Amino acid sequence: MILTKIHIDKTAQRKFSQAAFLYEELSPLHQTIGKELIDGVNRLDKPIYILDIGMGTGWLTEKISETFPQSYVVGIDFADGMVEAARQRNKKFSIIQGCAEKLPFQKESFDLIFSNLAYQWVRSLPLAFSCAKNILKSQGKMIFTMFGYQTFDELFMSFNNILSDRENCFFERLPKEEEIKKALNEAHFKNIKMRTEQRQMIFPCMIDLIKWTKNIGANGLQRNFYVGKNLLDRAGEYYNNRFRNHKGVYATFEVIWIEAQK
Repeated sequence: MILTKIHIDKTAQRKFSQAAFLYEELSPLHQTIGKELIDGVNRLDKPIYILDIGMGTGWLTEKISETFPQSYVVGIDFADGMVEAARQRNKKFSIIQGCAEKLPFQKESFDLIFSNLAYQWVRSLPLAFSCAKNILKSQGKMIFTMFGYQTFDELFMSFNNILSDRENCFFERLPKEEEIKKALNEAHFKNIKMRTEQRQMIFPCMIDLIKWTKNIGANGLQRNFYVGKNLLDRAGEYYNNRFRNHKGVYATFEVIWIEAQK
C-alpha cells in the first residue's frame, strides 16, 4: 500500500474537523449502528487486511481491531480533526488521511472494507465505489451503512410547507436506495445485498436537532435560499406541533445496510 497525493473537499473537511472533539459524545446512534455492523460479520479465522473508510474518531476502527485481532486494520478519514482524534486513541490500527473518492492505496490491498454512515456525504458515489472496488482483493467484500433519502424527513417536510408559496427553492437530499444500488452496479460490484430500516432520535425541539447536525459536522447538504430567524421560527412551529411525542420532537433516520463483493 502506498500513500499518494489526494484532493480533499475543504468545506466538508473543516466541518467534520470542528466536530471531532464532541463527535463520540453526540453520536450514540452512529455507535449503535457501527457495533451492529461488526456483529453481523462472521468471525474470521485467518489474518486479513481490513480498511475502515470514514473512520471519524476511530471508535469503530478500534472495535474492528479488537474483533479481528489477527488482522491488519487501517482507518482513513479526510478531516484533520478526526484523524488527530483517532491518533490520540491508541496504536492498535494504522491511520491515514484521505478521501473515499481517491483512496491512496495500491490495487487489491484489502480483503474487507467497512464503512459506517460515511458514504452519504461523498459527492460521487460511482467514483467512490469504483475506488473501493479497485483496492479490494479478488472476492473481497465491502460491508457498510449509509443514511438514506428519508433521513430528516420531518425537517424537510416542515421547511417545504413553509416554503410552499416560493418557487424554485432547492433542498439537497441524501441518496435514495436505488441510486446507491445503481452506483454499485456501475462500479461492477457483485452479489449486492441491501436492506433498509428507519430509526428515530428524540430532541427537545427542531432547533436542537439542527444544532446537533451542525455539532457532528453533518450539516453539509446544499440549499439555494437563505434561512433566517423568521423562517426558522415558522418551520420550528410546524415541526414542533406535528412531529412530537411525550418525549420530545422526533427525527427519522433511514439506515441502509449494504454488502457487496468484488
